[in-house]
Amino acid sequence: MEISELSFVSFLNSTTTSSSKLGDMAAKVAIQNFDLSYTTLLYFNSTICFGVEVFLNIFNYSVLINRATLQQNNHTRQYVLFATDAADVEIMLDAMIDLEMDNTGKFIIVCESPVSNECDEQDIVDMCWNYRIVNIVFIRLEGTEPIGFTYYPVADGICNNLKPIKLDYHNNYTHTSYGEVFSNKFRNLNFCPLTVSTFIQPPFIMNITNGTPIGSDGDLLQLLIYGLNATLKMMTPSRGTGWGWREKNGTWMGSLADVKDELANFSMTSAALTLARFTDFQISYSYLVTKVVWVTHPAQIQNVALKLLHPFEEDARIALLVSFFLVVLCAFLIKTYLWSSTCNVNGEAELSKSMVFHAWMLCMGQSISKFPTKMSFLQMVFIWIWYCFLIRTVYQVYLISSLKGKFYVEQFQTIQDAIDAKYPFGGGPALKDYYIDNAVVHDNWVNIDTPQIMPTAMHLVEGMNFVLAMNLDAAYIAIKQSKVNLHILPQIVISSPAVLFFKKYSPLLEPIDLVMGRLTAAGFPEEPVSELGLLAAKIALYSFEWRYLTVIIFNTVEVIGLKTFLRIYQQPVVVKLGKFVSSSSRRSDVKQMVIFGEDSSEISSTLRWVVRSKYDSDGKFIIICAFRNQDCDERKIFITLHDLFITNVLLLKPSQLSNKTSVYSYHIATSERCNNHIPYQLNISLDCRNDECLKGLFDEKLSDFHQCSLYVSTIEQPPFMYFNNTTENAKGIDAEIMKLAADMLNANLTLVKPSDNSDPGHYTNHNWTGSLGDIYNKRIHVSACSAPLTSNKYGNFQISFTYYSMDIVWAARLPTQKPSWEKLLSPLTILLRVLLVLMFISIGFANTLCNTNIGRKLRTAFLIRSPKYSLLFYSWILFLGMPILRSPSRRSFLVLIYTWIWFCFVIRSVYQAALVNSLKKPAYLPNLKTFQDVVRDGYPFGGLAIFRDYYTDDRAIYDRWIVLELPQLSETLNNILDGTTDFVLASNKEVIKHYLMQYNGIKKLQIIPEKIVNSPTVVYYKKFSPVTNPLNVVLRAATEAGFIQRTFDRYLDRDRKLFRLHKNQPQESLNIENFTGCFVLLILGWVVAVTYFVVEYICGNLRDE
Repeated sequence: MEISELSFVSFLNSTTTSSSKLGDMAAKVAIQNFDLSYTTLLYFNSTICFGVEVFLNIFNYSVLINRATLQQNNHTRQYVLFATDAADVEIMLDAMIDLEMDNTGKFIIVCESPVSNECDEQDIVDMCWNYRIVNIVFIRLEGTEPIGFTYYPVADGICNNLKPIKLDYHNNYTHTSYGEVFSNKFRNLNFCPLTVSTFIQPPFIMNITNGTPIGSDGDLLQLLIYGLNATLKMMTPSRGTGWGWREKNGTWMGSLADVKDELANFSMTSAALTLARFTDFQISYSYLVTKVVWVTHPAQIQNVALKLLHPFEEDARIALLVSFFLVVLCAFLIKTYLWSSTCNVNGEAELSKSMVFHAWMLCMGQSISKFPTKMSFLQMVFIWIWYCFLIRTVYQVYLISSLKGKFYVEQFQTIQDAIDAKYPFGGGPALKDYYIDNAVVHDNWVNIDTPQIMPTAMHLVEGMNFVLAMNLDAAYIAIKQSKVNLHILPQIVISSPAVLFFKKYSPLLEPIDLVMGRLTAAGFPEEPVSELGLLAAKIALYSFEWRYLTVIIFNTVEVIGLKTFLRIYQQPVVVKLGKFVSSSSRRSDVKQMVIFGEDSSEISSTLRWVVRSKYDSDGKFIIICAFRNQDCDERKIFITLHDLFITNVLLLKPSQLSNKTSVYSYHIATSERCNNHIPYQLNISLDCRNDECLKGLFDEKLSDFHQCSLYVSTIEQPPFMYFNNTTENAKGIDAEIMKLAADMLNANLTLVKPSDNSDPGHYTNHNWTGSLGDIYNKRIHVSACSAPLTSNKYGNFQISFTYYSMDIVWAARLPTQKPSWEKLLSPLTILLRVLLVLMFISIGFANTLCNTNIGRKLRTAFLIRSPKYSLLFYSWILFLGMPILRSPSRRSFLVLIYTWIWFCFVIRSVYQAALVNSLKKPAYLPNLKTFQDVVRDGYPFGGLAIFRDYYTDDRAIYDRWIVLELPQLSETLNNILDGTTDFVLASNKEVIKHYLMQYNGIKKLQIIPEKIVNSPTVVYYKKFSPVTNPLNVVLRAATEAGFIQRTFDRYLDRDRKLFRLHKNQPQESLNIENFTGCFVLLILGWVVAVTYFVVEYICGNLRDE
């Protein structure tokens, strides 16, 4: 054998041995990391590949072998690739990506070339990162031994870290020093940026301020970013707008286009799931169910002419028509020969001519001059009169309400109804996919760009004929903004899960889904169960409200019972090392707290910090001395608790002599002392039956004051508080309620005037004045001054249970009275008056026309006899409800008479009903309807400073406000009642009414209908005061028992006082001024009659015809 042949054989043997080692290592990595219940795809190109045979001999599991030509398989997520060099690896990966195989699966890439630069691990890592392949083990030869590499893209605090990491030896290929080889590589992003595509879409994304999204989706997004330890980067769609849709050419638009073009890592828009989106993108777990509905304009008001028919339903109308048709039928029957021959009567035929007319007259309430002579017919007429009376009475009762009300046409129920009504319809382009099987909807769909969705909804409010497909929550936002109820069709478009959209096979999907499902995961290591932590956890489970968040504060990690507490108490918590400051808007929501401390000094310091940080000190506290052999003196801790006014507290500390836990609490008020800070020990343990001793430990400490003083600050403000020169004998609504509260709490009520003798209190010079100032400066417990609630008070004080409400209104002097004769015209609007006058002018014109040459020619042409009587006179007689004894014989004229009687009946009924009220009430010039009328007309206005707070955002009103002191209110009210001032006063409505009652209705004023505010009536406490809960229990019980209502009724006495006010006041007599209009019309008629008389006398035609 030649030397060259020997060299080739030697090389072939060495290569075979090295390839066997590569296949052996690849098989071990696969066995240790792959899911062996699934098929593994094996892919290689070369004809001779010795490592493949070794791999197959060792990896005795399901394998799908592909050589040279790759077959598409989307059901496997674990791959083994054998390649000759880096170029061969790139060819193989290109083929896999072209077939859209899952690049987030597990990859083992084996490079068999012994030449190091042909199988460089850095080239392979760069190549895999470009293909978004992260879970990879790359194996190559180093000399004659195989070595493996992987990489961690966000390791060492470096984003896009492509440094190859060598696998450990000793046949362990599942972990490296950086973590697992094939999973969780993006669980901690080390503050690397995540780009999220979205857009402004209330209420999901209300706004994006300084890169921070605000809204429901924004809150969830911030939680995800926090859980992944990433940095959030927001972007809006770069191509198109809105959620995203696929064009006919396959190009995606909107937010999804950013994901498709890899400009964003994922899209979060609360978009509905469609087939196109599901096919082209990868989706996360569902976090919301979103409804897409059809929305159209509000219902249209029916024609006002149909209001006359509304008092009767359709079946009642049919019954009335049938009853009158029977009358007509009887009239025709009387005229027949059958009736005459059968009944042997001839005279009744004459009655049939006027039977229908008289029946109609009776229905309209008119009298008739002819009655039947036969008793049977007379009884039928009586029954008809009774029937018409009942129908007419019911109709008149409901007619006024019908004329005042609004009635709407029936709206669409389905999209098919809108199509039948020729309405255009549409919405976002992507929503059209839901109707791909409905050609009528799909082909006629009008695409509405996302920025035009809300403007289109606003156009619907204005009456636009269109049916819009939009998100249900967005529709509610449009209704709230416009204050008009858009019509939402009962038929919805789709109820779809809301998900995050990723590009196909994104490596970020797995960690985001993990965080989405485990937002409240704690992640603390296990520890042996400690009695201290177990006892605290059970107390918290039985006593804490699970709907509230619990804050757990500890200062060092080596505390006893913390991990046991977290493992047992599996409810929402915030766990922080050190003093945790949440956002100021959420601190008051923390109503339960667990503090792990080292000694009494540290616990006292933490408690003072909690109060300074404005946490709810009236919440439930569990304090745990979590260190043994430390100075945890319970007396020092409870002195601090007493000074801070924290009452709902349990202190747990380990015993120095045994492994048992001691539990302490205290009562701040006892029968021995009113400022108690001495703790007492509770007899509880883990051995009690059914944990009965662990329940109900946070009882209300101040439900019994033991005759200790309850200090209440108040002011004299009838009818709420009467001092009678001393606070000891105070009476009034607030006094009665506070006395009841003191009795139920076993307290000694002490009423105190404000230290500055001011009003209820307002904020000035960085402090509060009046009664509220006493609370703010911690001089008293409660303020009961019936002060209206404002945002400033709500932010600085604690409020009680709402036990009543108060109206703060504007009061002004009465306007000037109108002339009394105008009352006759007030029931009718100007339009109706003009129409009635024109109508009678037309009748008079027609009457005159009959006596002219044109009229004679028309009568001759239509065979009409000359009218013997005045049409105008008889029209007026019918209009006034008086009967007429003659009627036309021609049917056409009878119809005209019937319609005129009907018209006169409706007008007269409504006019009579409205005229009664018009004559009884004095008429004034227009009142002030809104406060804008006061501002526009330049009236001076003002009141107490506490009412001015409602106009803080309206500087034009705030700056013009004239501040009055409490003693000035009476003088100002007197001037308003006397009509000597134009001042418009802001005050409590009950105070004004009480002041008016002393004049027994002699003096009056006007209250502008537009209120300043309708405020709940509450008492005020210091922020997080422990008096809040016991006093709220009393107020709630008194309200439910009716005591509060009874007290208000007794002092305000609305009904009886106002009734007595009208009863004692002399009735306003009708004088000549009330009938001025009637006399004017009468005199005018005389003048016209005399004028006709004089003219006829002069012309010589004065004779009786």
